[in-house]
Amino acid sequence: MTHIDKSKDRLSKLKAEERARMRRGDALRNLAEKRSGSLDNKVQTVRTIHHADKSLLVSAITRMMAKDN
Repeated sequence: MTHIDKSKDRLSKLKAEERARMRRGDALRNLAEKRSGSLDNKVQTVRTIHHADKSLLVSAITRMMAKDN
């Protein structure tokens, strides 16, 4: 494999990883923004987001609390 082929392969892998990361982030944001009537569903949503992406936890809690007011 030439240097150019290796670079193209690496770039393709990086792009695929970024697309997967973006899809996961979008799915977690949609989950956090979805209206949920029961407290159990809200708790499960927070647990899922916390497990998948800890940086979204505070944002998810803030959004859910804002929707209740």
